[in-house]
Amino acid sequence: PAAVDDLATAVEAGFTAYEAGDMAAAAEAYQSALKIDPYQRDALLGAASVAVQQGRPNDALTYYQQRLARAPKDDFALAGVLALGSQGETNPQLDAQLSRLLIAYPQAAHLHYLQGTLYAQRQQWGAAQLALLAAWQLDNHNPDIACNLAIAFDHLQQPEEAARFYRQAL
Repeated sequence: PAAVDDLATAVEAGFTAYEAGDMAAAAEAYQSALKIDPYQRDALLGAASVAVQQGRPNDALTYYQQRLARAPKDDFALAGVLALGSQGETNPQLDAQLSRLLIAYPQAAHLHYLQGTLYAQRQQWGAAQLALLAAWQLDNHNPDIACNLAIAFDHLQQPEEAARFYRQAL
């Protein structure tokens, strides 16, 4: 059907624009997809990511909540909500929720990455390194994980390892 093709095309256009750094085009494409199917997972998560990049955390939260209304256990949407709530100081409730998600989804690299970045924000470099290494073991082609690992190794005074991960990030 044409609507399915249009939906897939809009979502793909949103992803392509996002990857190219064109947030305005990505937002427009994801909105087109959501007009066709307001609950389409990739469109909601993509629109949320765009909103974060554009400095619109409340809009991002709305998209994540729309996804969670239909799929309460969607680990990407849950991680997005946690990431939005983690800005600033330590929040024991968020830490506990992330720990529960990691128990439920131990193979989810994005959750280990989120945990590592939270530790890094708190300058808990040893814990950040361990969480990021777990993420790297699950997704060793992700330059964001490699870069953050390099930073953690730098802070832990391990320049050889830092250099190795900086190279991986490139």
